[in-house]
Amino acid sequence: MIEISELAQYTVSALAPYLPSLLEYGKEALSQVVTKTVDQGWEEAMALWEQLHPHLASKSSALEAAKDLSTSPQDPDLYAALRVQIKKILNADTELAAKISEIVQQSTANNSSAIASGDRSIAIGGRVTGSAIVTGDNNEVR
Repeated sequence: MIEISELAQYTVSALAPYLPSLLEYGKEALSQVVTKTVDQGWEEAMALWEQLHPHLASKSSALEAAKDLSTSPQDPDLYAALRVQIKKILNADTELAAKISEIVQQSTANNSSAIASGDRSIAIGGRVTGSAIVTGDNNEVR
């Protein structure tokens, strides 16, 4: 199974672009609105949301963090706040963590895309080791 901190990071990245829609509409309404030409990111977000939503809804701080991020998706503090809430939920429920891990593993096996969220974010469609990743202006790697 993937580590909880990695699961939380990945989950927030996958959900963030879709949170306004996920929070505003119920699952049935969304499935009627979305056509068959839906992108794979949406399908992944729906699978994650289906598992996480009951837990987010039952924990007011987690639901508030999701709502906050949905209104300001570029705010790294709000991104981190939701990530912390999801980590708490996954640490408390190993069965849920296993389900989320399975969704993430299936998704990463089916595509090599990545989602970058926030200013100067970097999206990597896999694992990177032994590399220097630098964001910002006028930086030099030596």
